Amino acid sequence: MFEESEQLLTRADFAAIDQRMRDVGHRYRRSAQVSVTERPHAYRPAQGVIDDLAMFSFAHPQATTAAADAAGWEQRGVGDNVVPYAFDLIGTARYVLSSAMVPPATIAIIDDSGGTLTAPIREHFAGVLCAGATVRVHLGILTREYGIPCLMNAKLSGSRDGDSVKMKTTARAKTAAAYQHGISMTARVWRRVKWAAPRRNGAGLLAPVLKPFAAPIAAD
Repeated sequence: MFEESEQLLTRADFAAIDQRMRDVGHRYRRSAQVSVTERPHAYRPAQGVIDDLAMFSFAHPQATTAAADAAGWEQRGVGDNVVPYAFDLIGTARYVLSSAMVPPATIAIIDDSGGTLTAPIREHFAGVLCAGATVRVHLGILTREYGIPCLMNAKLSGSRDGDSVKMKTTARAKTAAAYQHGISMTARVWRRVKWAAPRRNGAGLLAPVLKPFAAPIAAD
């Protein structure tokens, strides 16, 4: 297809260019946390690097949140649905930072829409929440073809690693016209909370406390 042009620049050529850029002090801007994790010497120091997954969560300023309903689901954000399914998806949220193996029934939360991170472990995903891009990108196409529920452009806040989360995968898929005309077509994302032992509030009255529900559960 490219005839001789594909022989003009080799992998070694690109590696040499990369090395020369770094030798003069250039550092790349990250598109995903995995870039900094795998090549820390090549990227600028990242703000908000994930040191403790147990305490970390995305905190998007435009995330739509709401208090828990009677079933214990509190809304923690929205995203653009790639394709609608017959049922909403429930699984365990995991922040996926590398191509290491992940447990089955994982709802992967990722910050990059590229396939390099997700391709080796795609079969382990029950669903995907991607913080970037649109439903038309490569990741959206892959998840649609492999039947993996996916929300792109996910604006999330407060969902932690190990939480039980639910994706509104029955929502309509976001269309090209919706993107073009700025029409909102979002699908909601919830996390499960449970009632903890009551505690006394400032008025001396017993008040319930909500805590994350981390155990996997069956769909309602």
